[in-house]
Amino acid sequence: MVSESVRRYAPAKNRVDFTGERPDFTQTLKEWTERTNIGRGIANALIEGEQAKAELKRVTEQHTALRAGIERLRAKMAQASQAVPDVTKHLEQHADYILARRDDIMNRSDKVCAPHAAMMDETDHSLDDLESVLQVMGNGAPLPSGESSQG
Repeated sequence: MVSESVRRYAPAKNRVDFTGERPDFTQTLKEWTERTNIGRGIANALIEGEQAKAELKRVTEQHTALRAGIERLRAKMAQASQAVPDVTKHLEQHADYILARRDDIMNRSDKVCAPHAAMMDETDHSLDDLESVLQVMGNGAPLPSGESSQG
């Protein structure tokens, strides 16, 4: 038991009466447990909410990075599609240059060979005569004049 002197000096509102019936704290403990469980549920929900926010942020950043990559690729493809006509024009210029040189070389070869044209015609007629003789020797009819065996 608590001594009388302790009771006298203890403040009235903080005095605990140990002499009476002991209270049943079972109901109080159940209520506190329920409140604690509710508090834990709220705390868990808050934690899960924060985790969901972090995951959403991560996914959003990843999506933004992917989108930026796609936009870069789209810009490169647009540049590449513009390069095709430029490359085609460049190749056509090379082809035109080669064609122009071909015509120039053909004209030069005609000029160079012009003095020898008579000699080449005579050689061509001699070859026709030789083919005709070979035709006769092969027991065939002579070729008409001016016609070769290939024509």
